[in-house]
Amino acid sequence: MLNNSYRPVLSVDRNSFKMEINCETCHEHGGKLRAVKATDPATGKLVAWDPNQNRTTDEFDICTSCHNLYNYNGTKLIASGKDLTIGTTTISSDKFYHETAWYRIIATTHMDQTATSSGSGIEGYVIRKNAEHPCLECHGHDFKTNTRPDVDRPSTTYTDWAKSAHAGRIYEVKYAAYSSTAGGGKKTRNQDKVNYVMQAAVTDATGAAWNHYDWDDKSRRDCQRCHTATGASNFLSDPANYNPVNNNFSHLAGWSRNATTDTVTSSAQNELLYCWGCHSNAGLGTLRNPGALTFTYSNNATVNYPDLSGSNVCMACHTGRETGDSIKNFFANFSSVGFINSHYLAAGGQLFGTTGYEYAGMNYANPSYFKHDKIGLTEATSVTKNGPCIGCHMTSNNKHLFTNVKKDDTGAITEITSKICAECHTGTYDLTPAKLTEEEEDYNAAIEAAKAVLATKGIVFSPNYPYWYTTSNTPYRNWAALYGKANAKHVMGAAFNINLLAHDPGGYAHNRYYVKRLLWDSIDFVTDGTLGNLDMTATIDSLTGLTDAQKAAAKKYLGTTRP
Repeated sequence: MLNNSYRPVLSVDRNSFKMEINCETCHEHGGKLRAVKATDPATGKLVAWDPNQNRTTDEFDICTSCHNLYNYNGTKLIASGKDLTIGTTTISSDKFYHETAWYRIIATTHMDQTATSSGSGIEGYVIRKNAEHPCLECHGHDFKTNTRPDVDRPSTTYTDWAKSAHAGRIYEVKYAAYSSTAGGGKKTRNQDKVNYVMQAAVTDATGAAWNHYDWDDKSRRDCQRCHTATGASNFLSDPANYNPVNNNFSHLAGWSRNATTDTVTSSAQNELLYCWGCHSNAGLGTLRNPGALTFTYSNNATVNYPDLSGSNVCMACHTGRETGDSIKNFFANFSSVGFINSHYLAAGGQLFGTTGYEYAGMNYANPSYFKHDKIGLTEATSVTKNGPCIGCHMTSNNKHLFTNVKKDDTGAITEITSKICAECHTGTYDLTPAKLTEEEEDYNAAIEAAKAVLATKGIVFSPNYPYWYTTSNTPYRNWAALYGKANAKHVMGAAFNINLLAHDPGGYAHNRYYVKRLLWDSIDFVTDGTLGNLDMTATIDSLTGLTDAQKAAAKKYLGTTRP
């Protein structure tokens, strides 16, 4: 039987307007939000609908009066109405309506369950219940999310974002649960299906950047700028004065901080990169504006980037955690020192040729005809004026996927979706999916060849931090062992470059001149401890552990002379 005990009632005569969502549905004349009442099951009297318990009618109250998440006083979850067990925790809920349709119950997508700890899965978006605009800070007034499965509706910003890496591909996770045989198969509508989808979670497989650690913990403050929406929004709003100590995660269940002792109790919930991380007004599409960015890495390695308009937002997190100069400036005993890690997805650094370990006397300057770093800036384009990152990654018809190509199940590129590419790549320089796939495969083969060269010297790459190990599987620390203390930094620099590019899968497109030179010089130096006399063909042919196809692809990518 439907539980009507908490059903909210808007303070409006329903006969006074058509039954459709319009301004007066939520607003009184003058713009004030309408009050919402509910029946208290204990007394039978009407009480304020106030699920966030702040004793005022606000946006969270008005939105959840229809898009139920909690009951009138925030003490009970509104979902399937049937108990759900996650681990050893039983989650109970009430039902109002749509209790068999997961896509109509926002608890399935708007709640990261505290029953799973950080690192064990993110079941949904966490609403900032007491923010000024907890719903509009993502949704705006358009309301059209089009998330209902198996219905041919246009994609929206919301569906695109939810399928993106910035969201840990949470929509795909939820849709897979909806579709799975274990969940009853597609189009099954019952309370069990709602529970099954509700517990489906982003994991390291789809969103390690958001799930892997307890990012709101004090120990992860250095990471919060990029691995939490809270840290991103605070940094992008004021980079010069950003201090992670001031990141407030009180909207996450159980999080607290004692300002006097700086004691932090972390939450079992984690954030994804929410709309308000990058946008000051998501409804209007207004990006935060950090301006031109300067980054100081360890050992006073500093890089100044130009003002890239809207792409400044992207550069804030896609320039790595270290550069090659972090190694050059490091005064340490390189006979026993841990690897300096470039970190992941440092695409902006490759684009501008700033991130790698550059060997003295070698030319790394972009050729005069290289224009990727000028897209949407000094280089005229019809698609964007927001800089190269947005120009390449957000000019497709599905901007918030942040991808510029489509791939099939084999990983082959089937379509170039970015509209910017075709403005320059015409005629002799025309790009096709087949050409781009070939370039990607050759790039990856060259990286594998570079790893194999280091392996011949007893420096073995692993996908696990700290990435470089001895043949006995201990972290590699004696960088002077190969060519002496005078060349130890050059050895670590080669490892740095390979790790940098192994974690930038799009490096071949971001700046193919820069990445080829980094790979060539790294292989060249590690081979014999000198630069400038490398027979690349013979070196690659001599490697073990690579297929003939990989060797051929690596040789084609790197060529026979330094790029």
